[in-house]
Amino acid sequence: MKKSHLIGICLVVFVLTSFVFPGVKLKQIQQFEGDVVFGGEHFDSVVDLDGDLISGFAIPGVVMVNKNGMKDLFPFGQGPGDLDGWYMLYVLDSGELVVEGAAGKLKVFEKKDGTYKWKKTLWKQRWKRGHKSKDGLLYDKKWFLTDTESVYRRGDKEHKFYHMRVYSDEGKFLKRILPEVLPEPRRFHLLQSKVCQYKGKIYFLIEHRMAVDVIDPTKLEHEKRVPLESPEFYKPMPDDFFRYKKNPKVGPIDVKEWRAEMAKFRSGYSRITAAAVVDDYLIVQLRTCRKDMKHYVLLFYDAATFKLKQTIPTDDFLMASRGDKLYFFKGGHPTYDDVEDTAFVTYQVVQE
Repeated sequence: MKKSHLIGICLVVFVLTSFVFPGVKLKQIQQFEGDVVFGGEHFDSVVDLDGDLISGFAIPGVVMVNKNGMKDLFPFGQGPGDLDGWYMLYVLDSGELVVEGAAGKLKVFEKKDGTYKWKKTLWKQRWKRGHKSKDGLLYDKKWFLTDTESVYRRGDKEHKFYHMRVYSDEGKFLKRILPEVLPEPRRFHLLQSKVCQYKGKIYFLIEHRMAVDVIDPTKLEHEKRVPLESPEFYKPMPDDFFRYKKNPKVGPIDVKEWRAEMAKFRSGYSRITAAAVVDDYLIVQLRTCRKDMKHYVLLFYDAATFKLKQTIPTDDFLMASRGDKLYFFKGGHPTYDDVEDTAFVTYQVVQE
């Protein structure tokens, strides 16, 4: 073969293989079953250094799931080791578990003999119009928490709020970022949001917007908002969702009415239900809202360029991740999907 022909063949092969990206698949590695009933809102979930899943649902509360079963971790009360709410969960590099409750307390628990014991409490500087944190992480000795702050006053022509606040590692307020202005108030404090870290940047995603907000954690500045490619089935949030009612009832909240409304909001459009960074992928889980499809789809984006690389449909509800492992509630969200049994399944992300 002539040298020139060999060079030509090599060039063709190089060009063809340059546009072939490695795919991924999910390999099931474990499944845990139990008889504990989970329901209501799913606030947050994390995986500790031992690979144990720690999940916070309205019912039954904060529960640890592993091969030994499903165990309630903390009682609800006023003691130093009790919780007055369970919202944001986070595992420190030291292995300690941080739980933020309703009163802005960052309670730190240390794992001993297979369970968690209260160690100390950090007080987060509170604001009158702040709401509970949906998600958060500690990076560069700063807490990045997705708690919504409304700055609306009655009679204002516009409604402004911030999606994220930044605190020192000891709870001192540093800065609020990610502002948004709307022509009217909305109950956007009810929206779920996720925060991830990738190579020195903080990524923020909120359930109703197919986009990633990139934050510089050193300058505490919003760098850019990058739209994410949506699948063909994507159903945007209806305009009447999360609006304030013009004539709200005076008196106690009707629990049945509230649950029905939340079910409508949580399952009525292709909301982002989870996000995680695994290797060089930003993984986003979306509802499909179609009866002819599985409950969800996992979208694998390049974590650096945000290009969509692969989609994997699933009925399982993504809750948390650690390393290359993804942890799911099998069969979907126990409140908003038709889930038969209580089971948690773990998959490993494998390069094909």
